[in-house]
Order: sequence, then structure tokens, then C-alpha cells
Amino acid sequence: MSNAKKKRKLFEGKTKALFETDNPEQLILAFKDEAGEAAGVVEHKGEINSQISALLFRYLEGYHVATHFLAEAGRDAILVRQLNMIALAVVTHCVASGATARRLGVKEGTVLQPPVVEYFLKDESAKKTPLDRKDLLSLGLLSSEELQQLVRLTAKAVALLSSYFERRGLVLAACRLEFGRYKNRLVLGDELSLASFHLRDRTTGENYDLLEARQEMAALRRIYGILSQRILTRRERTAV
Repeated sequence: MSNAKKKRKLFEGKTKALFETDNPEQLILAFKDEAGEAAGVVEHKGEINSQISALLFRYLEGYHVATHFLAEAGRDAILVRQLNMIALAVVTHCVASGATARRLGVKEGTVLQPPVVEYFLKDESAKKTPLDRKDLLSLGLLSSEELQQLVRLTAKAVALLSSYFERRGLVLAACRLEFGRYKNRLVLGDELSLASFHLRDRTTGENYDLLEARQEMAALRRIYGILSQRILTRRERTAV
């Protein structure tokens, strides 16, 4: 547990906030209980997302996936390295559902092998249209070498996360990752909270999609309750 203290607030969104610390290379990422687009609060949501992010970042680091995570920084916050973030969200679909199933013309629940990876600009004014890998180069978001790194890091992280959730009776249907630059290399940044994943029950097929449930407070609270118990009640030793 880090004893770093929050200083000046750099950013605050609907579900999290970012603070400076006394160390110019380190930041505190704090998670909030607010439900985002739904009007209301999910009790302990910030704490749950902070703990799950810390747990999964540590897990990936144990398998040599570089991340910005340094330590837990209180009940609902983590200490992270300051990155030069890439304005890009990388969304990987392992199981077809919703709009993805309709676009691909496949049945809901179809396992996608290999997974379908989409790239979206992190710009509120931009249309939510996936970009091609060539677009990422044309827009100057990544160099050719960085794009290769991004593809490899994404595939490795998704495979490890899929395996982790499978051992908890869950299927990773989709996940959203973000990356940044740290000392001339790409590392995994932002969060690995429940908001980052679309999960399903491996046995029953029950859907735990926070995006789908985001307007329904009762559904949100139920999903957070179920998944926090499934993920946080079993700690796991990572590889070395």
C-alpha cells in the first residue's frame, strides 16, 4: 500500500479522477461510486473497481505484461506511472454479441477465433466508427514498430485475462484496453475495472454487460455484487 498523497486534480470524469502526487512521474487514479450515465450511486463501486484493477494489473505484470500500475493507494485508488497516453481505445471481441454479432452476421454467443479487434479514437466529437490499422499510422497515432507492439500486447493481455476469468467460471466476451508510452515503450494504462469487460457466466450463459445495464441501477448493483464476489474472493499467485 502506497502512502502517496493526492495533490492537484488533473482530470475528473463521471467514474474516476486523476491526481498529481509529490513525485512528478507518479499519479493517483481514484475510482468513484457514481454510476456514470445512470443517475445514482453503486455502493462500494469505487472500491471494487480499484481492487479489481490492482489485482489484474499485478496478475498481468506477473506474466511480463508491462503496465502503469505501481501500488494500491487507499480504499478506492491506485498509484500509477505517468504515461503519455495514446488517444485510442482497443476493443477486443472474443464472443459475438449485440451490434458485433449483427455486423458479422453470426449468432449471438458465437466464439470468435481469432478474436475481432477494433480501434476507436478517444474523442467525444469523433463518430464511433472502428479504425483500420493503416488509419492508426496515417493519423500519426503510432509508428509501425509501436503498432506491432500494440497488437502483441493486446493479444497477450486478452489471452491472460480470458484464462483468469475462465478459472472463475466466467467467459470474457469483450474487453477495452488503453495504452500509453513510458520511457519509449508501450505499456498498458488506464484501468482494468469491471467497466473494462463484458463477461458471461461460463455455465448458464448469463450476460454481465455493464454497458447494456448502465441505465438500470438495480441491474448495475446486481452485476457489481456478483462479479466482485467471483473475482475478488479468490486470490491467485502469478507466474514469475
